[in-house]
Amino acid sequence: METYEPEEVIEDAPNALIFKPTNNLGVDRILADSFGNTAQTRQIAMTMFKETMAIYQAGAQKRNRSNDLGWAVTFFVVNCLNVYKNSPQPPETAVQNTYEVISDLMAQSPDIAKASDKEKQFLHDMLVYVAGSVVVVDSMGKTNNQPKLSASARDTAQEALQAVLGINPNRMSFSNNGLVIK
Repeated sequence: METYEPEEVIEDAPNALIFKPTNNLGVDRILADSFGNTAQTRQIAMTMFKETMAIYQAGAQKRNRSNDLGWAVTFFVVNCLNVYKNSPQPPETAVQNTYEVISDLMAQSPDIAKASDKEKQFLHDMLVYVAGSVVVVDSMGKTNNQPKLSASARDTAQEALQAVLGINPNRMSFSNNGLVIK
């Protein structure tokens, strides 16, 4: 799985975006149940989610981004937009700037300020699992020469970006300096 991994630690996140994690909230199970009707399909999805979270957490911890909702949103945007646009990873500076803008905007939200740690963790986990699954499915489609699988990943990425950000992803791209919305 090829996901965005920054090269250096980014400055501290606003406190409103940091949460104290609790036990597994079951987001992985909720999503796995939506993936298919068979136990085997659900188990494959659970394995994919577990591996996705492990990779994400290792990268987040290395960069002092553990339990950071702003980082999860950035991870989601970067990976879903790259799959949707079938584009390479943006430059490091672009991702850092995107993180800073997203974090600053989120920290100003009264809804984020009022959200409990559990609510922040639920959203965090959902974003990481969705972005990770989009990347995995797209990668499988490309590796196994299954264009329908990659197309499905792109459709999911488009729908997820639209649902989470409320912006048509056709209006979004990365420049060398950050996320651009036209």
